[in-house]
Amino acid sequence: RRGVDMIDFVDAITHAKDYFAKSNEVILDCKETEDSWIFSGGIEGKRKFGINAIEIDKANGNIHLFHLPNKKNFEKLEKSRTIDFLE
Repeated sequence: RRGVDMIDFVDAITHAKDYFAKSNEVILDCKETEDSWIFSGGIEGKRKFGINAIEIDKANGNIHLFHLPNKKNFEKLEKSRTIDFLE
């Protein structure tokens, strides 16, 4: 079911790194759902209030802010799996 517009994890992580680099942050966590990847970012070793997260759609590469608390987004997190990756 892979279409021409679908992106892979390598492209997604590149987009996420670029997004977080704009605010001098790095990717701290990655989750995968059926339809997207969810990346959270921050400054390594520093505590931050709240969560800075984005969701990247697998079908088209669109990037959206991933807000919590949000019932739909909590459901996505419950069904997701953690992706191990090296920065």
